[in-house]
Amino acid sequence: MILLVAIAEVLLVLGMAVESDSFCSPMTFYKNCWIRRFPGLLIDLQESQKRGAQVLKIYAEVSPQQCSRTCCLLRNVSCNLAVFYHGTINENMNCLHVSCPALESCILKARINVILYNITTASRGSEDDIENES
Repeated sequence: MILLVAIAEVLLVLGMAVESDSFCSPMTFYKNCWIRRFPGLLIDLQESQKRGAQVLKIYAEVSPQQCSRTCCLLRNVSCNLAVFYHGTINENMNCLHVSCPALESCILKARINVILYNITTASRGSEDDIENES
């Protein structure tokens, strides 16, 4: 009986390790931006706008990468969040750019067929900051 309990505990720990690995979000560097990808998350627009978030642009984009990279390249606004919908949300629109002035201003929720991207410019964060978080 003790052996069965020990085996169950080992399997539980191994299962948690495999499961936690799937929660890691890939991060890439493009031009002057760190882009972190969060599949299955999107922003609750109505709640977030009440808290100060601003929708910058809703448009059709060819790929999730282009949606996030275009947000990075916007110069006259502070686009720090992009959402790509697999499928369209309204009249062929599948890319959303948002400015979240503070962490608590953007409320997230889960949904399938969507990818949320957090965009941080190198001037707002650095490679050293990311390495120190690990």
